[in-house]
Amino acid sequence: MKIGGKLFLAASGPHLAIAGHSRIRPEAMRGLRSQLEHPGDPATDGDDNLVWPWGDDWQQLLGLQLRNLRQGIAALIAALAEAAETKPHLLRGAIRVQQCEVCRDFAVADAERLARQLAEQPIQDAGTQIIRPGPRHVGNSVCVAWHEGYANSPERKAYGKRHDLLRTEVSLRKRTAVNALLTRAGIRHPASPELTGDAVASALSDVAAAAAPLLDDVQDLVWQMANAPRRSGYEFVLGLAPLVRLVEREERLAGTVGRHTGPKVAQDARLALVNLIEVGRYHARSGAGMSSTSKVLAALREMVDGGFLASGPRNRRLFVVRPEHNAARRALAAIRSEGGQ
Repeated sequence: MKIGGKLFLAASGPHLAIAGHSRIRPEAMRGLRSQLEHPGDPATDGDDNLVWPWGDDWQQLLGLQLRNLRQGIAALIAALAEAAETKPHLLRGAIRVQQCEVCRDFAVADAERLARQLAEQPIQDAGTQIIRPGPRHVGNSVCVAWHEGYANSPERKAYGKRHDLLRTEVSLRKRTAVNALLTRAGIRHPASPELTGDAVASALSDVAAAAAPLLDDVQDLVWQMANAPRRSGYEFVLGLAPLVRLVEREERLAGTVGRHTGPKVAQDARLALVNLIEVGRYHARSGAGMSSTSKVLAALREMVDGGFLASGPRNRRLFVVRPEHNAARRALAAIRSEGGQ
């Protein structure tokens, strides 16, 4: 197993105190691949950090990876102790997960097609959605990445790892993001006071457990998108009706029953309509003057109840067009673009 790392030695004395740390980057997937009898073909770009998915046996695969890490780190610590002419248990330090990627692959007929299809779909709960070239940019591959838009939000990704494997991934690029995910999952995350292989495996096991529900959500999102029945353009336009009614402000004589929607309501409703048609999403931010009693916000929630829009559990003011209406939305957006409206 390959374990890459940087070693910083610390020394202390009457007039000297040097503090340092070691950063270790193990290749857990490659270590797992070397132990399987039939790990499958390498990735499209020739990379070998993948194995063939074993259905629901991902926990077994994770257990093998953690065992490899436990043994590899234990061997590394033993070698350091021998070089320092001391016992492994006398080495001092703390173990923290500084960054981590947790991934799960699953078999599909055409991974690149699914990734491109996801790139065209507004994603529920995605405060920020980014389309990047796929790893090493093989052909026209794309990687769809998104996060909730908050500080330390975990980044989720989906991309074709091989023509028949779609990779779903949770990426945590800094320690505060790791800790935030563990807190969300209700897992305590104190730094381990022991320098052992068991401590490293335990810390990474906690991160994997916290990331598993997010990977489930990504997989559910992909399947919902891939299997969503296409709705007609007529149904898409009909779904916009609650907002359209607010844009069309009727002039009323004094004393007429009913109240004007008002120019601000009509303006907000028009902005929401344009965003839903052009990009398939609209964020009704309270900071932009969208109060909790706004008629536009009420119309958007009516569209959620009617099955036209979706809003996520972590950001209920972020509204996206549901997958079954996305093809009609894109067609209407193209017509608007050609017409210059």
